[in-house]
Amino acid sequence: MIIKRMAAMLALLVITCAAFSQAKKTTITVDITPLKVDTLVMVDGSKVTFAKTPVNGKYIFNYTGEFPKRINLSIPKKSRVIVYLEKGDNITVKSRFDKKMPVFTGKGSANEIAFYKIYNSLSGSFRSIKEIQNKPEGLGVQFDTMFSKAFPILEAYKKTVTPGFYKDQYASISYQYLGFKLDVPFWFKRYNKKSLAETVPANYWDLEKEVKFDDKLLNNEEYQSTMFASLPGFYELKYKINSGKPDSILTPEEVFMYKYRQIEKNYTGKTRAQALKNEIIGRLQAVKDASTVKPLYDEYLKTYSAQITPADVKSVEDVYNSTIRLAAGQTPPPFTLKNVDDKDVTLKDFYGKVIYMDFWASWCSPCRAQMKMGAPKLHKKYADNKDIVFLYINMDERMELAKKAIAEDHIEGAHLFSGGFNRDNAIVKAFNIGGIPRYVIIGKDGKIFDNDAPRPTDDATPAKIDMALKAN
Repeated sequence: MIIKRMAAMLALLVITCAAFSQAKKTTITVDITPLKVDTLVMVDGSKVTFAKTPVNGKYIFNYTGEFPKRINLSIPKKSRVIVYLEKGDNITVKSRFDKKMPVFTGKGSANEIAFYKIYNSLSGSFRSIKEIQNKPEGLGVQFDTMFSKAFPILEAYKKTVTPGFYKDQYASISYQYLGFKLDVPFWFKRYNKKSLAETVPANYWDLEKEVKFDDKLLNNEEYQSTMFASLPGFYELKYKINSGKPDSILTPEEVFMYKYRQIEKNYTGKTRAQALKNEIIGRLQAVKDASTVKPLYDEYLKTYSAQITPADVKSVEDVYNSTIRLAAGQTPPPFTLKNVDDKDVTLKDFYGKVIYMDFWASWCSPCRAQMKMGAPKLHKKYADNKDIVFLYINMDERMELAKKAIAEDHIEGAHLFSGGFNRDNAIVKAFNIGGIPRYVIIGKDGKIFDNDAPRPTDDATPAKIDMALKAN
């Protein structure tokens, strides 16, 4: 009797666990019928998946990890759909990936409808900002108008969405709004040929009083963006303005140290530890000699050991070690990539020549500008020199985008394709690339000559290439 009871209890436990597991399963079903397409691209953070179309036109994706999360779904040459996902959701998205709103059904669909309308309100308003005013205050007013529409949409759906969604989206809109206000000088400078001092709107420096740190939001993308990008940019601008020579070229080291110490002074908790980690990683990715950052790196590990995880430590160590491996005189990491003819090409195929490596993507405006303004001059200067090769390594998610840009900009040289610019890209990891464009010079001996070479438009570039040609 006891054995039977134990067996029954065990069976019940197994069934209960299975039911609980199934209830917590988080799934998106994407129904694209009657569209006839080859691929659906799914982006989950830094992970990019290219899914082939199933026979019935329905994709099914299961998700694990931290929630909530945003999943970017897109079809080449069509629109995209951003899906908001909470743990346990089972959402079906039916869409033709055009400008029409998809049909959302299943558990989590109420959140999805609200999220879609909030997201499209903000993105649509941002696209409508076609003319940047002569004064930065005008841009600030446009941002005010843009976000004034998002909050009412969230409030209108408060009774139908989950409490977690409401709380997360309220924080997202609030921090995104703050981030945009902090970024006004950046956007204004981008579209206007003004001095740096002229990009700062009235009362701009008071924005720092609006900042609130909350470690519970470290998984929130907009919180991350504001705390790890916009606010450090605010500190950098403040330093340049207060220097009395805002339009002069200040050394990257002094600007970096000011930002770092401001973060250390003003931030709190785990947000501070994460922000400082990001700054150290960014600095390591920008220097030629990792030893210059080592004292600060050691200080960071000692001071914030209680607020960082082993994964945090490893992420910094990996970048530090990568920087050391990429120092001048080291052997560059080997790779094999496809060229325009879909043939495998290795870095060794070019050994014996000076290699000027250009890491780029079709969507990267500075990359394209360098190719139009600087690359042709370099190619012309070394047209008769057989000892140099210009090697372009593309980071588009799709090769056809790269090929289109190559044709449009008449980019001469050897072209290789490495896949999307994300943390899972082997080339990004191997060459420690934090941003593009990025340039590396390999000497004729196959060793790294300069791991952060000047850009094609830089006057120092031909001299640096000549030095590499004369070496060995």
